[in-house]
Amino acid sequence: MITKKKLIALLSVFLPFCACAQTVLTSARNMFREGDVLSREQLECEGMRQHGENVVWDFSEAQMQNRNFRQKFAAVPDTCLLACTERGTRYYYQLEGDSLLLKGFENNLTKLDYVRPQVLLRFPVHYGDSIGGVYQARGFHCDRQALHCYGRYKTVADGSGTLVLPGGDTLRNVIRVRTFSQGIAHLSARDSKTSASSSGDTLHVVRETIRWYAAGYRYPILESTTTAAKGDRHYSAMYYCPPEEQLYLALDDENRQYREEMQQRGGGSDATGTDITYRITQNKDARRLTVDFSLSERQQVDFILSDTRGMVHRSLSHTGEAGVSQTVDINYGGLRRGQYVLYICVNGKQYAEKFNVQ
Repeated sequence: MITKKKLIALLSVFLPFCACAQTVLTSARNMFREGDVLSREQLECEGMRQHGENVVWDFSEAQMQNRNFRQKFAAVPDTCLLACTERGTRYYYQLEGDSLLLKGFENNLTKLDYVRPQVLLRFPVHYGDSIGGVYQARGFHCDRQALHCYGRYKTVADGSGTLVLPGGDTLRNVIRVRTFSQGIAHLSARDSKTSASSSGDTLHVVRETIRWYAAGYRYPILESTTTAAKGDRHYSAMYYCPPEEQLYLALDDENRQYREEMQQRGGGSDATGTDITYRITQNKDARRLTVDFSLSERQQVDFILSDTRGMVHRSLSHTGEAGVSQTVDINYGGLRRGQYVLYICVNGKQYAEKFNVQ
C-alpha cells in the first residue's frame, strides 16, 4: 500500500516534468491595493521549512483555530503611504520606484517610524532573487518609554513548487518568500537620549516571516511569522487566506485575466496549445480516460493522474510523432469516489483537466 508520504515524494519527482514558467511577483499583480479587504484564518501548524525548486508544501492536515482576522488596506490622507490594519495594529507601506517599503506601525501600545525602512519586496521578484540591508526605527512604547530599533534584514525568494492547501486543494506555480531580520530594541525613559548607550532595557530581537504566493492571486495564500526576543518567550503564528477570498477583489483585472487564461488553457475537455492538441473522453463504465492528441513535433508527453490533494495515482510517458493522431488510455479503476486531475505535460508546459470518479 502506498503511504501518503510516498505519494508526496512521487509528486515531487513528477512535478519537474510538467513545470510551467515560474511565478514572478510584479507590482501590477502583487502590490497592495487601496480598498481591498481580506479575511484570514489562523492555523494550528508549524511553518514548512523546505526550500528550493519543485518543493511540495503539504498543509492538508493543518487545523483551523476558528479565528478569523480581517485585513483592510486604505490610503493615508495627504501622504504616499498605504495602511494595512489587522488585529489592532496598523502597518504603513510605501511603493517607492520598484521597492515595497515597510515605513512603520502603531497600535495602542507602540508607535514606530522607520528612519531607514525595510525593503520587503523589489519588483519583479523571481525565484532566487534576494535583497537585504540595515534598518533603523524610532518611536514610543506605552507613551512613556522611547523606543529605538536597529539591525539587519534579508529577503529571499527561496522556494518554488506546489502548495497543498488545508482541505486538500492544490495550487501550483507557487513561490515562497522569506524575510529574516535580527537586531536590537532599546527602551529608555522618554525624556532621555534614545541612542543605544542610553540607560534602559535592551532586547535582542529575531523575526522571520515566510509568505507563499500563487500565480493569479495578489496576496499571499499563507503567511508564517515567528518572533523571538532573547530572554523572552517565543511567538509564532500562521495565517491562511483562501484563494476564493481573492477572486472578486476590485481593481484586480491583471490577476483575473491571468486566471481566465489558465482556465482556458486547461479547463475544458478540449485544448489547443503551441505543442499539443488533445481531446479527453471519460468512459465511466470502464473507468477509463482516453486522450486523443497530436503533437507539433516529435517529443515526449507525460501523463500524471492525481487527486486534488496532489497525490499521484497513475503516471505514464509516451513519445509521439509530429502531426500523427495518437491515443492513450488511462485506467482509473480502484480509485475512490471524488475529484481527480489529469496533468498533460509537454515541452515544459502543463495542461490540467479535472474529472469526477463516481
